[in-house]
Amino acid sequence: MKLMGHSSAHVVGLTLFAGIWAVACGNNDTPNDGFANLTTGGTSAANTITGGRGTGGARATGGVPPSAGGTAATGGSNNATGGSSASAGGTTATTGGTSSSNGGTTVATGGTSAVAGGTSTIGGTSAATGGNTSLTGGTSAGTGGTAAAAGGNTSATGGTLATGGSVSAGGTDATGGVQGTGGSSSTSCPIVYDFETDVQGWTGDTGITLATSTTNVITGTQALKATTGAIAEGAKISLTVNPTTVANLWPGTVLTFHVMVPTGVTNVWMQAFSQYDNWVGFDTAGNSAITVTPGAWTTWTYTIPNTFPGGIQALGIQIGVNTGGTFAAGDIYVDSITACAGPAVCSGNGTGSYSWDTPGSVDGWSIDGNSTPADTAIAQSTTMPNSGAGSLQISFNALPASAARHIILDSPTAYCGQVVTYKVYVPADFGTGIALQPFSVANGYVWDTGNSVTPTPAAWNTLTYTLPQIGPLGLQSLGFQIYSSSTASPYSGSIYLDDVSWGGATVN
Repeated sequence: MKLMGHSSAHVVGLTLFAGIWAVACGNNDTPNDGFANLTTGGTSAANTITGGRGTGGARATGGVPPSAGGTAATGGSNNATGGSSASAGGTTATTGGTSSSNGGTTVATGGTSAVAGGTSTIGGTSAATGGNTSLTGGTSAGTGGTAAAAGGNTSATGGTLATGGSVSAGGTDATGGVQGTGGSSSTSCPIVYDFETDVQGWTGDTGITLATSTTNVITGTQALKATTGAIAEGAKISLTVNPTTVANLWPGTVLTFHVMVPTGVTNVWMQAFSQYDNWVGFDTAGNSAITVTPGAWTTWTYTIPNTFPGGIQALGIQIGVNTGGTFAAGDIYVDSITACAGPAVCSGNGTGSYSWDTPGSVDGWSIDGNSTPADTAIAQSTTMPNSGAGSLQISFNALPASAARHIILDSPTAYCGQVVTYKVYVPADFGTGIALQPFSVANGYVWDTGNSVTPTPAAWNTLTYTLPQIGPLGLQSLGFQIYSSSTASPYSGSIYLDDVSWGGATVN
């Protein structure tokens, strides 16, 4: 299912003067040619002349208005006697006056009066149908405005028929069709949680059972039903999802929630929340004003905050009971959560610098996410600094073949496009078949690796790595790995890491 928006419709009436619609001799444009220049949804086009009158020639008097297919009136100083037969819509050309039919804005220059053509807009009818189909009685306003898209608001109610438009001398302007009312003019946002097949990864606090239900829905045939026990005064419950499958929850995304609490509850509150930047941040500030109506759908919006560089990790709904309120056991329904995505921007201006000059501190770095394998250890050392007083010593005790060990920094303040530089010293006896490779973990723990480097022994080696494009789930960690080939011999010894850095603004 999806929601679609639509634009408001405006229909501009056709002004009829004495005479007939003049078409310029030799002009190959059709009456519809000018409609491409009209503003969609606008009231009128800039090149439409309403109530215009011919100049330089006497007005034809006594002419009979052409009906669809009728004949032109005789008389008038510049009209051809008898005229030619009008085509459907009464668009008889006259001789003796040069006209323009571009956009339905005909202006006779030597005879007939200007005709304000039917302007076609989205929501109105086309120029030929409902614009100037019949010259008798003015023009027909666009019928029905623009129909509301499925899932949108109510459809526009119709424009009324133009009135008047008599063909007495001078021609009385026909009054235009009334603009349709209703119908949303904004583009609908996509539904990201509709619960049409399953609960889509949502979970509840202990004691809450989640299932899909057809009992109460906003769109489609199913909603999420959360069955809970009684909520005590001053307490709250949470429904949460890890939005790994939703691609557009960037900072600034506006979500619309629809939640129904049972009839009979009193003095309850609800709000949306997010957890972000690798679980460091918790936000509820983005909620709009919320008035809970028990037994009916409560609708509100929530704007996702700046979640970078770590991205968004959780999205949820909290429902609680204020002082003096009650919430007996019952079912809560959630349906049709939509998201209007914010700007897809992962760039920024983070900085990082690690030189391990503080005695005893590894400055937040770890081995394989603190799994501390028995064959590898890290420690601050003053033995082999590249600069300053220290470096990070990485010691191996019989590192086996086909092994990989990862030296990791979690939750770095770094952004896509930034270049991370590592200085790595390997000793002269560094084992053959062992390589170094920088990497990052982002977008919900997806690995990305840089170039593999076979280091130069007994020297400081420089590794560089450009952080890749990062989605709304953010950057989780960066580092470099040491891995040995299947033919490498077990290695015992130490290498040193120093002067890891990145910085500068990036733009994606």
